[in-house]
Amino acid sequence: YVQQDDLFIGTLKVGEVLRFQALLRMDKHFSYEERMTRVEEVIVELGLGKCRNSLIGNPEKGIKGISGGERKRLALACEVGYII
Repeated sequence: YVQQDDLFIGTLKVGEVLRFQALLRMDKHFSYEERMTRVEEVIVELGLGKCRNSLIGNPEKGIKGISGGERKRLALACEVGYII
């Protein structure tokens, strides 16, 4: 399940959101290094490497950011990327 309208904070970068998700959602028995390794795997698997350091943005507020496709892949990564 991925929400139709994402609720990202537009001033964060793609990598920051994925790291935050890993720290919150992965089981406590995973070390910090394992979590960050998983973040890198998800970035590669979903083709988010080019936008890893880009702002997510908010089109409604005029903040330029990642493309619509990258935004959808980021939403997918946040929902399923940390189910191991």
